[in-house]
Amino acid sequence: MLRQLVLLMGLALFATSASAEETLPASCDTATAQQDVNFCTAIKARAIDKELEAAYQAEADHLNEVNSGQPANLKEELKILEDGQAAWRIYSRMQCTSEGYMARGGTLESQLFGECAIRLTQLRIDELKALAEGLGN
Repeated sequence: MLRQLVLLMGLALFATSASAEETLPASCDTATAQQDVNFCTAIKARAIDKELEAAYQAEADHLNEVNSGQPANLKEELKILEDGQAAWRIYSRMQCTSEGYMARGGTLESQLFGECAIRLTQLRIDELKALAEGLGN
């Protein structure tokens, strides 16, 4: 648990030290120093996390709209979405901690964690978009 907290704090520290506009510097394409790669990975992770929040909010808004006229007992979908998102966050953190653990204690650990977070977050965004599309309604 402490290791996960340290990894998350490290990733957050790199992300918060990003520029105000949070765009990738051109040097990210050619970064070779581990600290630079970790910094760029953190910027990408932060950007895709914002995309995830937007996709989640879009689905929540969609559910609220679709269910606005329904009786309370048929409005479970939003709670299910919230619970699913909370469970996904736990899963994602644990999976990425496992992947980062391959380089435990080294500077590569943050990069592995961040790349995993980016990959899983993109998959989650795709899942949320598919939910919004539903059965075509």
